[in-house]
Amino acid sequence: MRVLKGDELLFLLLWCSGYIGAKLGVPVAGPFTLLLYRFLVMMLVVAVMTALFWHGLLAALCLAPLAWWFEGFAAAWGGQLVFAIIWLAIPVSIGAYGLMFYLIRTRDATRISALQYFVPPVTMMIAWAVFGEALAGLGFLGLFITSVGFYLMSLSQRRANQRQSVCQADSASPEKC
Repeated sequence: MRVLKGDELLFLLLWCSGYIGAKLGVPVAGPFTLLLYRFLVMMLVVAVMTALFWHGLLAALCLAPLAWWFEGFAAAWGGQLVFAIIWLAIPVSIGAYGLMFYLIRTRDATRISALQYFVPPVTMMIAWAVFGEALAGLGFLGLFITSVGFYLMSLSQRRANQRQSVCQADSASPEKC
């Protein structure tokens, strides 16, 4: 029995892969400056009337004074920074948010919100696979606990859906439901 569906796994991988952009971008630009450019690029890509545009605009307005005050908009422009900004803006922001909106429309909200608990352990695995960072035992413990909790939640939802199907099929005796 597969607990995570393919599109849910893709969402987690996209969402957690923001670490790649941050790891590559922060050495060549301050964190506020990197995030400011991320949201500016994201706003250029999405249409004006989408929620992501407004999210990006508000984030850029909040980050601009911080990037100016603390970092002076300093950035060592080059391929590494451009890749980091594009990665954070398009796959991580637009791709992951778009997939999350799709999942919210097609799945139970409890299931989608529970995916957020996988973010730290999945990010740990991505950091290991992409950057060779050490894997922590507590990280694996967190992944195990999260997986068990998600499995139990999925099992509970499956049983509730089966019970609802039986009740709909047996509408003559509603007191059993």
